[in-house]
Amino acid sequence: MILSLLFDLAPCAALTAYLFFLVYLRLRQRTTVLSGRTDRLLLALGLSGIVVFDIGPAVIPLGSLDLYGGLALLLFFLLYLQVVFYLDSSFSRRIIVYNLGESDFDAIPAVPIPQWNVSGETPSAEESPAVDFAEESAAAAERPTLLRRAGGAILFPPRGLTLSVDYSPRSRCAVLRISGRRPSAEDWKALQKEVHACFAGRPQPPASFRALLTTAVLCLATGFLIAFLFRYL
Repeated sequence: MILSLLFDLAPCAALTAYLFFLVYLRLRQRTTVLSGRTDRLLLALGLSGIVVFDIGPAVIPLGSLDLYGGLALLLFFLLYLQVVFYLDSSFSRRIIVYNLGESDFDAIPAVPIPQWNVSGETPSAEESPAVDFAEESAAAAERPTLLRRAGGAILFPPRGLTLSVDYSPRSRCAVLRISGRRPSAEDWKALQKEVHACFAGRPQPPASFRALLTTAVLCLATGFLIAFLFRYL
């Protein structure tokens, strides 16, 4: 009976591995920066076992499944990945930073905001000269990063790009989404490189053994519950 149960739960092995990977990112003593495409691909691979072994037999014609067996499931898996990559191009571009502390945002210099007049009007161009981003880029060697903080957003002035920040203190995960115009491939690559240089590898306080054990138990319980729901309900 136990072997039969393990065989039934085998399609959720990829999901369990994905959950443990998230646990590893959360508990390691360094921040990890992933592109949105990589993050979605890992999630798709985590769900691949359920999609292929639970949804596949209901979608693949029975004749093809009986005739080709595992090859039919493999072709369905490749089709699933093709759909994932196709849909990925339709989503907004984003960058995921795992295991990031709130204080790590303070490492990004803030953009100086000009003071307001008593009347509530913005100062004229003579009173508030424009920021010369070319000079900032030339002085990049003297600064830790070209990124700038402005309220709840992160700016990349050399490319004129803005990232909105969605940060969760509980999960210590930050989602940086591109705002405004869709960047070119060159601009997006430069932005990813700068974000990676700014955030990747930042030291974090070590997690306690209690936190490790609790997270592992929750991970196993979540994987088992999802497997049970998909297989028996």
